[in-house]
Amino acid sequence: MTGFEKRSLGRTSVEVTVLGLGCATLGGHRVRVTRDKAEAIVRAAWARGVRYIDCAPFYGYGQAERCVGDALREMPRDEWIPRAREAAPRWPDTSDWDRC
Repeated sequence: MTGFEKRSLGRTSVEVTVLGLGCATLGGHRVRVTRDKAEAIVRAAWARGVRYIDCAPFYGYGQAERCVGDALREMPRDEWIPRAREAAPRWPDTSDWDRC
């Protein structure tokens, strides 16, 4: 594992790695990303020391969050920090949800 420097998150005592993984693309909004590829991306970031994960319900209407959760399910929960944002999602036609 490559260790990244950690910094405090704002004025809190929570420390995050200076490099994080943005997961908007894993939701498949702009490009198609298979579930296997999405989970492989998350695991590759983990293997390289990334412990700050930016995800939100709007990223693929929850698809990115599910991919992150499944990829990190076996990792020690106290070793990574999720950053989740809330938004008022507009739920799509769910017939296409098998993408991720």
